[in-house]
Amino acid sequence: MKELQFNQFIIYFCESLFENVQGVLGRESYLDHGVFVLRDCNWVHSYFVKNVLILYFIDKNFNMVKGPDELLPFKFSSFVDSAKYVIESKRVLNNSDLVGISNKIKSYCMILPT
Repeated sequence: MKELQFNQFIIYFCESLFENVQGVLGRESYLDHGVFVLRDCNWVHSYFVKNVLILYFIDKNFNMVKGPDELLPFKFSSFVDSAKYVIESKRVLNNSDLVGISNKIKSYCMILPT
């Protein structure tokens, strides 16, 4: 998992299927100061997660297509066909933070293989 810095946030970028599946499980304290970004993802679950998650679905052009969505523990999110990334947060993000995080993801993804 790659850690990226943006303002007061640490962006935990999940780079593999295993990291996506694990998500915040066992790492919920990471959300106190950061967000998780799941790559190649268009839905999530919150099984065994203790806290409410706030979700943002981002498309391949790094635009938000859905969110903020509140996901209660032991639930499934909606399936968002056009999403390529999901941002998981503990709190609702303001627009400038969301744009900044999306831009940071975009610049990081430009160096990743597809």
